[in-house]
Amino acid sequence: MGSSSGTKVGSLLHPFVFFISFFSLEFCTAIDSITSTQSIRDPETVVSVAEKFRLGFFSPGNSTNIRYLGIWYNGIPGPTPTIIWVANRETPFSDSSGVLTIADDGNLVVLDGRRNILWSTNVSNISRNSSAMILESGNLVLREENSTGFLWQSFDHPTDSFLPTMKIGVNLITGEKQILTSWKSDSDPSTGTFSAGFGSPLNIPQIFIWNGAIPHWRSGPWNNRIFIGIPDMYSVYLNGFNVIKDNPEGSLYLTYNYADETFSKIVLSSQGILVQTNWDVETKEWALSWLNPRTVCDVYGKCGPFGSCDVLNSEICSCLRGFEPKSIEEWSKGNWRGGCVRKSQLLCERNNGSREEGKQDGFLKLEMMKVPDSAIWLSGEDEFYCGQQCLRNCSCIAFAYESGIGCMSWSGDLIDIQKFSVGGVDLHIRVAYSELDKKRDVKVIIIITVLIGTIVLGICTYFSCRWWMAEQRGRKKKGMKKLKFDRREESKETSDDSMADDNTKQREGLEIPFFNFENMVIATNNFHVANKLGQGGFGPVYKFCTAIDTITPTQYIRDPESVISADENFKLGFYSHSNSTNRYVGIWYNKIPGPTVIWVANRENPLTDSSGVMKIADNGNLVVFDGQQNILWSTNLTNPSKNSSAMLLDFGNLVLQEGNSGDGVDNQRVLWQSFEHPSDTFLPKMKIGMNPKTDEKILLTSSKSDSNPSTGRFSAGISPLGIPQLFIWNGSHPYWRSGPWNNQVFIGIPRMSSFYNNGFNFLRDNQEGSVYFTFSFVNESLLSKYVLSSQGILVEKYWDDGTKEWVVSWLSQQTDCDFYGKCGPLGSCDALSSQICSCLRGFEPKSTEEWSKGNWRGGCVRKTQLQCEKNNGSHGVGKQDGFLKLEMMKVPDSAHWLSAVDVVECEEQCLRNCSCVAFAYDIGIGCMSWSGNLIDIKKFSVGGVDLHIRVAYSELELRNRQSFASVKLPDLLQFWMNKNMSVKECEVECLTNCSCTAYDSSCISGGSHGCLLWFGSLIDVRRLIEVDDDDQDLYIRLAASELGFTPKSQQEWDLFNWSSGCSRRTQLDCRKGDGFVMFTRVKLPNLLQFWMNKNMIFKEIEVECLKNCSCIAYSSSGISGGGHDCLLWFGNLIDVRRLI
Repeated sequence: MGSSSGTKVGSLLHPFVFFISFFSLEFCTAIDSITSTQSIRDPETVVSVAEKFRLGFFSPGNSTNIRYLGIWYNGIPGPTPTIIWVANRETPFSDSSGVLTIADDGNLVVLDGRRNILWSTNVSNISRNSSAMILESGNLVLREENSTGFLWQSFDHPTDSFLPTMKIGVNLITGEKQILTSWKSDSDPSTGTFSAGFGSPLNIPQIFIWNGAIPHWRSGPWNNRIFIGIPDMYSVYLNGFNVIKDNPEGSLYLTYNYADETFSKIVLSSQGILVQTNWDVETKEWALSWLNPRTVCDVYGKCGPFGSCDVLNSEICSCLRGFEPKSIEEWSKGNWRGGCVRKSQLLCERNNGSREEGKQDGFLKLEMMKVPDSAIWLSGEDEFYCGQQCLRNCSCIAFAYESGIGCMSWSGDLIDIQKFSVGGVDLHIRVAYSELDKKRDVKVIIIITVLIGTIVLGICTYFSCRWWMAEQRGRKKKGMKKLKFDRREESKETSDDSMADDNTKQREGLEIPFFNFENMVIATNNFHVANKLGQGGFGPVYKFCTAIDTITPTQYIRDPESVISADENFKLGFYSHSNSTNRYVGIWYNKIPGPTVIWVANRENPLTDSSGVMKIADNGNLVVFDGQQNILWSTNLTNPSKNSSAMLLDFGNLVLQEGNSGDGVDNQRVLWQSFEHPSDTFLPKMKIGMNPKTDEKILLTSSKSDSNPSTGRFSAGISPLGIPQLFIWNGSHPYWRSGPWNNQVFIGIPRMSSFYNNGFNFLRDNQEGSVYFTFSFVNESLLSKYVLSSQGILVEKYWDDGTKEWVVSWLSQQTDCDFYGKCGPLGSCDALSSQICSCLRGFEPKSTEEWSKGNWRGGCVRKTQLQCEKNNGSHGVGKQDGFLKLEMMKVPDSAHWLSAVDVVECEEQCLRNCSCVAFAYDIGIGCMSWSGNLIDIKKFSVGGVDLHIRVAYSELELRNRQSFASVKLPDLLQFWMNKNMSVKECEVECLTNCSCTAYDSSCISGGSHGCLLWFGSLIDVRRLIEVDDDDQDLYIRLAASELGFTPKSQQEWDLFNWSSGCSRRTQLDCRKGDGFVMFTRVKLPNLLQFWMNKNMIFKEIEVECLKNCSCIAYSSSGISGGGHDCLLWFGNLIDVRRLI
């Protein structure tokens, strides 16, 4: 029911309502919510609190006799409203009699003048005490009064418009989808022929536009930052898109948001084009920022299977190399949909997958490509291993490697390939040998190989015979003893086989279970004393515990009974730590002896005997009682359902759910779950995070010790401030920090790798306000976990089925520099330096005395005050502050995010603000800036980002005039020369030109000393170190199982193109005993990434290299100006040559 004034205004305007509804909707009465006693009648409206959006009745286009209920932007002028959602798009009104109200059953409904329901939220079993309102995001929500949750929301039922914080996606469990559907025309909002949403949820995420059921356009795969099929896509933290995969809930969805709150929308037009526009407040118009499909090549499969589209070519379609048109006639007519077929059959197809020597298939690399549809994800750690996996599988006809996705492969037809002018990835197409244009005669190589092999085999045979004859002579002396030993072993084996046969015969026909020793260890909790029933003539007797799958009000577990997950991977039950009689209720891996506990319920209140019971209490909570019926632990819900049950899920999550059907958790409401109350272990699909709105947090908390699971001093979780990063806290003090998240990795963990479906994912729910991290692996059988130890170290472990042990694969703190703020404010830590702490350039120790003692916590202070501080923020002429660039750095804590599109704009914004003391730019985060003290800075040997520190002009002068001795001069692509200048004149000449980046006064052939000036980037500069001897011994690091190195690209190598070099066959693992292989008389590698120390003996050099996993080679070389010293290399070894 509307207000009386609204009804009166409506009746007065009735003759003119269709004429003026577009021009003066704001004149109509507006309320802020719809309730059972407060409704709106056409032309009344509902306006959001901040008046950004309006909900009401409208007529589209030029029509005047058709009315719809919709949402539009309230503050944007124009002859027609900009509609972003329509309720009754299939059932419009033919007059102005429409009413929006809350029905008797609590649903929000649209009624016509005859009280017919034209549209409804159609929610079942809801409270009648419900209301509806429109939020500032443009989301129309229905909810119970005094409740923060939503019963229904328009964002889950979009029409043609995709707004910030809206979700487009699919739920893999329920099958529910949120897709965009186009209007039939600009004046008809009923459902058109085009729709947009996620493709197959089982593949790598990508967005599709469909024309009916036929693909019309495709975004390309998501790489955790952008869709790689949209080459000009820009997306950074807080300013762009995010694909969120919520494994426990089974949802996969795309959302986006922008830091500035200007209006932005993406609309699926009636022509099947996704159009993104932003409201320009100055021009008062919608500005086009992006659209797709943009060209004919953007249309899905334009050139058919195995065809590639390039819009810059006169004939846009061409067959891939090694393929030809399926129909020459159709192709010549410009009908390319039939695509192409292979010219020559692959060798592996002719040989049914086997390989024929000398005529191997290979790959052709296509650069800057939109990869085909239907990519299959493989677990390849780099491009080389990705190619090797593809080559071993004859059905694999193409592969590509992208740093944010990992390894992609294809089988079957390759469809929707496009050549880009910018962006894209390298696509490797499998072709027959004849297409590779080999440059060597394979037959000659085979003949030579056979000859060499024959000679080697003959030599080996000769020496083997000599060795065998010597062995036979030696064995005669030990013959009798050896024979006795062999017979004993043979007798033992025969006896064992006989016993096994007897046991098998005994089992036949018996209906009793048999258990092996491992099962008995698990079932008796490692023969714990609590399970001992007594002592008999044959030894102690133990209770053999059985397990149930669900705890209900009538079914509970008593120590030592247990609950086992459906796949039997996890067990919930009672256990004790070694050397302790206290009993706890916990969850552990069922198939791993131990137990390896991953969650503890009563960690603060242990049982002192075996009288414990876990059951559903009368109020519906899950509780742990002792023998005196005291509650030692409870889920502690205020109003749980009394008809509740508890179940242990397959991934280790204990859930309390409403109801007790046998359908599992999928169809029941989860009331409580252990994953939201973790102890010290972080498992796949678990979430670590927080909700800033409610201040709820999900943290890891360490145990007090390995034998005491009560809460220790350390905790780990997400910092509530700034760009997301993980912290370990010691009490309330930071202890370790991951560095900011850039949508793929934490940039403070330099060797971190995280791919689609195989690593970490950051989830931000803009509607609920929650932020959290989760991780998962494609191979769910791989048991992996992160444990926060009692010493405050986050440890990554995985279970090795071969060794039956937990293997440590990563530690949060590996050196002293990993501890938070080791070098204090404005200090930088470098684990490779003899003194790990140093002040940043332009700063000095706050206390020289403390600094000299190795107490660096006090940090550093600025030497010279900044010019802008002297001028109270204004800029003085000629003495401007500037920035010094520090490379490969862990950025400081407490970064502020700025909206800048590149590093230049980031610098400009920082320079304009005197309180900005540093900035950095990362492609996945965008612009970061800092004010105040810079804390927790670290120098990396690999990875990191460029950190720009603001310094006074005097420090820049020192930098500008810094002299580098014994260097190879830069490339002379951009330089200027004058043969008649002195050294001083050369310096002055460079300073007078702002684009001059370097100078040198060199002896020029054909003249005296001359002046060389460089402009732009300095290319190919290298510090030259004079080695006393031309040839040196080089020690290269290899893994314990190392087979050496192999060509990075066998195809290029075979073509005598060796510039891409080689890669390891086996990745280094510092914890499994890497070693070194010596190469004598070699030219040492390029010294671009090396470390030197002149005061080390030879043995210390190897130890120093082994301490750092990124050290890949070392040498002890005689250096001019000093004795033998230590040279360590990091990164690739370039320009190595064996000297003869």
